[in-house]
Amino acid sequence: MYANKDWMVLFQQQNQLGKLMETNQAAGKYGLILSEQDAALILEERKESLRKQERVEFGGGIVPKIIYEFCDSRYICQDNYVETLIRLQDIFYLFKNEMRDEITDDELLHFMKEQFEDIWRAHALPTSRRQFGRAMTGTEVREAMGNMSNSMK
Repeated sequence: MYANKDWMVLFQQQNQLGKLMETNQAAGKYGLILSEQDAALILEERKESLRKQERVEFGGGIVPKIIYEFCDSRYICQDNYVETLIRLQDIFYLFKNEMRDEITDDELLHFMKEQFEDIWRAHALPTSRRQFGRAMTGTEVREAMGNMSNSMK
């Protein structure tokens, strides 16, 4: 029984690693490439982020979507790529909890990209709830998210 469980976990990890490596095609156009070591680190950090935010995630995870959304950012280069992806996934899970999953992943990623390009770069990417509060108050986030969801109706 344990051998089957271990095999399934290993298969899922390999599948997630493969999905991250596939993003190199799109991100590579912007000079952003993940090595297998980078991808493995991101997946390890994903586990930690999910644990901290008390979340469970099924499937390939959010990082491939983060990569596709952010790879054309003028603020991301190869030197900060992995660190930025790790921080963005942490922020994503934090926001999902803060918003009580009231918006879709794609809506949240689009909002995060707008904030990343327009606000966070002026203050540096937040790494904690406290730092995020300095760049933008929770009220502003809720108002912006409310405006965004109202405009989609």
